[in-house]
Amino acid sequence: MTRWALAPAIAFGVLLLPLAVIEPRVYLTLTIAGLAMGMLIFLVASGLTLIFGLMDVLNFAHGALFSWGAYVGFSVFLTLNRQLGWADSPSVGLNALLLLAAITATMLWRWWPRGSNPALLTLLFVGLAWLPIAFALYTVQSVAYELTGTLWLGRGPAHALFIGFFGSVLIAMVTRVTQGHAGLPLVLPRVAWFGFIAIQVVTVMRVIAELAPDPMLWQALAAVGWLVALGPWVARLGRIYLSPRADGKAG
Repeated sequence: MTRWALAPAIAFGVLLLPLAVIEPRVYLTLTIAGLAMGMLIFLVASGLTLIFGLMDVLNFAHGALFSWGAYVGFSVFLTLNRQLGWADSPSVGLNALLLLAAITATMLWRWWPRGSNPALLTLLFVGLAWLPIAFALYTVQSVAYELTGTLWLGRGPAHALFIGFFGSVLIAMVTRVTQGHAGLPLVLPRVAWFGFIAIQVVTVMRVIAELAPDPMLWQALAAVGWLVALGPWVARLGRIYLSPRADGKAG
């Protein structure tokens, strides 16, 4: 047996070494979560590659603007709290969450496209619907904590925000941009449909995991679902990014 034939066996053995010190369920969860995170990093790298190919510049402006906005907002919050002390009252945070839930729900209802519309647009608004849901869950969690002292739902609201909202919008926006810049029709491919629906299921599973008697099992299932949701979609994106434009144009 040559050394090249031994290489896969050695690599497989190294991958299984952590099983000597951790439970198989934890190992499976961490492995799948790592693969999912690798897919997300691939998407970020692919997006930067796409921007560089079109503009000959690496554009990090959006991230910088978000960082500055977060810094300014947090600085204003700290200044007002030092001057007025109003942030020490639990009702302030609760009122802020209620306000955010009401604003996002009103905006979604006002801007929701009526009548026939492209599937890509529908996916975007369905993803945006997770935003008021997440703020509503945060509000319920805060009320329950004030009444009982128990952090009901745990990280469920965060899962609704980061997986439901960001995951759904990620699939909708990246699919739209990829179809357009690759010279493909602006229609929703079946693999994107599958990924989007799977993300909705994964989000619900992660929220339920906070209430289930065996949360690790639900988290492991959700991690598998995340991998299944993004795997085919990311593979299709990689094939498109590594191929010439379908319409023969430069880019």
